[in-house]
Amino acid sequence: MKVIVAGGSLGGLFAGIVAKSQGHSVHILERHTSARVRGSGAGIVLGKSIREFLSRFSPNHQLETVTSDGHFFLDRAGIIVRTIEKHQETTSWDQLYLIARETFDSGEVESKYLEGHTVTKADVRIEDDKIEVSYTDADRILKREEVDLLLGADGAFSALRRSLLEDVAPSYAGYVAWRGIVVEDEIAPTIFDLCLNKLVFYNSPGCQMVVYVVPGEEGKRYVNWVWYCDSEENSLPSPELMTGNDGSVHRVTLQAGQVRPEVWDSQKNFAQEVLPPQFYEIVQSTHRPFVQAIWDVISPQNFFHEGKVILIGDALAGLRPHTGAGTEQAAFHSLTLEKLLNESASPEEFIRLTMEHSQYIQSIGVQIGEKIGLGARREDNAFRTDRQAQLF
Repeated sequence: MKVIVAGGSLGGLFAGIVAKSQGHSVHILERHTSARVRGSGAGIVLGKSIREFLSRFSPNHQLETVTSDGHFFLDRAGIIVRTIEKHQETTSWDQLYLIARETFDSGEVESKYLEGHTVTKADVRIEDDKIEVSYTDADRILKREEVDLLLGADGAFSALRRSLLEDVAPSYAGYVAWRGIVVEDEIAPTIFDLCLNKLVFYNSPGCQMVVYVVPGEEGKRYVNWVWYCDSEENSLPSPELMTGNDGSVHRVTLQAGQVRPEVWDSQKNFAQEVLPPQFYEIVQSTHRPFVQAIWDVISPQNFFHEGKVILIGDALAGLRPHTGAGTEQAAFHSLTLEKLLNESASPEEFIRLTMEHSQYIQSIGVQIGEKIGLGARREDNAFRTDRQAQLF
């Protein structure tokens, strides 16, 4: 069976690995270069499905992790006021991506990872039990190809989903996540120790920041941070914020290195006004921040043309990062896809399991944002730190 996967981030790689493990020829079409796809060292909390996926498909790869023993909450003065015991492990997005790439690229089954290739209109036509996929290659030449299975893992703004369900589109949540990393020896030891082996939170109305340590390069560790702030103009992310050094306006992610100096200086000044002193120092010490606009989307279905076209990961449900479950969702979808492909799960069971999983996690992310008071609907929701802690 010939398979095309639209999207080559972790969701697309996981799905491609699964399809390849079943003996199918797989081509992954990724619109960016691998350097752009990689996550600037951003952190990931390892969930059950990620662990299972790695143990099954990448057993010979050693993923570096940092253990966390609980959630710690700071007040504005930087004093720990609440703790919740919770064992978790964190890693870096880049490390997980490299393992997934090595796993996909290895083995004898024919496979290709094609950068600069974009599924465009995804004009799907059933002919002779095949799917015809339209895409542009790295030279921007429109091509068409017949395949047996098309997997859509092309993100929250999925072109494939849009071609199938024109009325399903992302809606802006009214806020952004500022993100960054700091190498451990570039920050005060007392601040690094505060963040080591724990997830540290600061919550206030309309603001949340979470910090934890992840493994970095050359044996060093990174302090990874995410800071949620309101940013809205006419129901869209602020163009002033999302305009990069090259003058282009970005709707989802402003990559590291693209944040304009004057915008970053303003954000650091704001950090000094509203964050605990330790978190301000972390922000101040960050050299290459990036910004992610928060969008909500969930498709009412993920199974099309009798299962010849399937949506997975963010293409099915774009999750707010509060849940820490975007990669977990991708792994769960791919493990369930394996059951579909080897016929240990029926199409009906695949649909039920994946849709229920995504609908639940997507709703949790929305609840967290609303309870904190982030976004356009914040005036309608009481701020509740304890409730947020239970949901995370």
